[in-house]
Amino acid sequence: MKAAENSKIHPPRRSDGTADGRRPFLTILAGGAAVVAVLIVFLPSLSNDFVNWDDPVDLVRNPHVQALDRPSIEWMFTETLNGNWIPLNWLSHALVCHLFGLDPVAHHAANAILHGLNALLVFLLFAAILRLGRSGSSSGNSWDWGLLTALLGALFWALHPLRAESVAWVTERKDVGSTLFFLLSLLSYLRYASADAPRAGRYLASLVFLVLSLLFKPMAVTVPLLLLLLDAWPLDRFSRGLRRLLIEKIPFFATSLVFGIVAINAQGGAVAAVDAVPLGFRVMNAFHSILFYMAKLIAPVDLAPIYPITDPARAATSVPYLAAALGVIVISAGCIVLWRRGNKALPVAWAFYLVTLGPVIGILQVGIQAAADRYTYLPTLSLSLLAAGLVLAPRPAFWRRARALFFVAALCVLSILCRAQTGVWKNSLALWEHQVSVYPNESERAYSNLGRAYDELGRTDEAIRAYRRAMAIDTPHARTHDALGCALIDKDKLDEAIVQFKLAIGKDPAYAEPWRNLGIAYVQKGMDEEAAVAVRKALKINPRFGEAWCNLGSAYMGANKLKEAAEAFTKALGIDPHDPVYLANLATVRLRQDRLDEAVDLFTKVTRTRPNDAQASRNLGLAYLKKGMMQQAITHLDRASRLDPSRAANHQLLGEALERADQKQKAIAAYQNAIRAEENFAPAHVSLTRVYLERGNLERARLHGRKAIELGVQIPPAIQSRLFGP
Repeated sequence: MKAAENSKIHPPRRSDGTADGRRPFLTILAGGAAVVAVLIVFLPSLSNDFVNWDDPVDLVRNPHVQALDRPSIEWMFTETLNGNWIPLNWLSHALVCHLFGLDPVAHHAANAILHGLNALLVFLLFAAILRLGRSGSSSGNSWDWGLLTALLGALFWALHPLRAESVAWVTERKDVGSTLFFLLSLLSYLRYASADAPRAGRYLASLVFLVLSLLFKPMAVTVPLLLLLLDAWPLDRFSRGLRRLLIEKIPFFATSLVFGIVAINAQGGAVAAVDAVPLGFRVMNAFHSILFYMAKLIAPVDLAPIYPITDPARAATSVPYLAAALGVIVISAGCIVLWRRGNKALPVAWAFYLVTLGPVIGILQVGIQAAADRYTYLPTLSLSLLAAGLVLAPRPAFWRRARALFFVAALCVLSILCRAQTGVWKNSLALWEHQVSVYPNESERAYSNLGRAYDELGRTDEAIRAYRRAMAIDTPHARTHDALGCALIDKDKLDEAIVQFKLAIGKDPAYAEPWRNLGIAYVQKGMDEEAAVAVRKALKINPRFGEAWCNLGSAYMGANKLKEAAEAFTKALGIDPHDPVYLANLATVRLRQDRLDEAVDLFTKVTRTRPNDAQASRNLGLAYLKKGMMQQAITHLDRASRLDPSRAANHQLLGEALERADQKQKAIAAYQNAIRAEENFAPAHVSLTRVYLERGNLERARLHGRKAIELGVQIPPAIQSRLFGP
């Protein structure tokens, strides 16, 4: 009886461990707050453009992701690009293109929304880990602090400036998309492993989400090891026996192994050779990167798209690299000591960081960078939770609220820095000007890309200076020679351009672009046969080089080989059936061959996709003019003259159509507009001479007749006699 008197009656407990019904509401509120905060911080990214670093290859000039049809989907699942086999990533780009075209706003919005969803999932993951890892305390107050810790940890991760690269760079959709399914895989596993009666459906869901994550990007190959870490803490499942846990993970290990092999094979030549980046540097840089990313997490300053590798042989034995290796070893040893003393949370967080960093640590060196902000997207998850957990630790309790306020203030600062870092990716010029301001004279690639950015803006002289500066920093890549050659073409320095293209070919004979551009230079020099030879070599290297087929067609057109030109343009259209340039060029050939129905059909397709293309409208009008369909000809020629009133030929053709439609007064107005656009445009003076003469206005006919003769036009003797007498 006494025992009964000492006992307390507790209210029925919810299965989630709380004594009231606040948890769902607070969880929804906190998760919604995380999503809203992310969208607000990354809102400026919606005004960003595409940048000239992988965006053109992966998206802007990639016809396979600009169509959502069977051939494109087959390409996504069977081909590699830029050393990547990432079909779900390509599919996500294709879906956005299908709905919104190549509007940068839509593509940036997709990245921001995915990142917002990731912030929500990170919050739920952190909340689940903290709930499972609580050491016996289940009071409402303890749970509230756990929820706050999860929220602040998720915001620290989501709003950190290191995230800007993965979110504000359209190409890095693969980061945010892969992580979405990665997080769902971990959450599903926690639900499976923490249940009193584990359900096969949750286990299968975790495996399926892993597959989807790997189809987006192979970064998630470490998931099987991470599940074992979760088994250690917070699930505390090692008491069941390591062998049993390993058997449970066999499907996960098998899946990761298959995708890992596929990823390595896809990267192929993208992996740097040992003589280019020595193995000793790779190992020491791995140690250095581990602490480098932690330093950037604490002090996110001087973030850059490229952290260049400079003098790798010397760097490997330098004091910073040796100190970093020692630091990593010391931290790891400390975690082992903590583990042996029964404190598992911090060692698991450290191991999570190291394991997730493994695929991008640089032992298999891909690219020109020693480190990259985007590589921290997954690894810093555990460090973010650890940071929030340490700041909001229960002891000492007196300063807990003050520490929480300090952490919130730090998040505000990070948000401001993150918005600023998002602006670095505003456009190509902003990106590479920032890069060379942080690391001046250290990256040949940076100055080469800066030159391309100047080129895109028509600032050719600045582009040439940037290319030459790139060449002074390091042995230039073939791409730099090729880009300089293109800029020299724009300055009409054709001989110098040809030299650069040949240098590019000498450095990389398997690089198709300089062969194609050499053909363009030859065309402009009137060397059509040499141009055709050069472009054919480009096509031998890359038979699916649509632009090269187009250039070959142009070379044949210049040589008046219309049949061969049509075949080349048809080949280009076979690669990209929707390209308006290919359509317009084939249409022009058909017009010159007097295959007018085909020309009309092709030019109509061009004007549908490019309604403001004056040249396409003019040529469509000309085709109708040749067919004798005056009303249609007038419609399109009038549109062309309005779109480009400075081009005299547009007004001239409109005048001819109006004249043939017996609209002489309007025809006179069109011819006069041609002369306004170009005072010495001889065809308009000839036409006005004839029309005025027919209308009996001898004075005006003589005025334009004399001008035509001054311009070297031979006036028929009969008309001269009527104008000026015998």
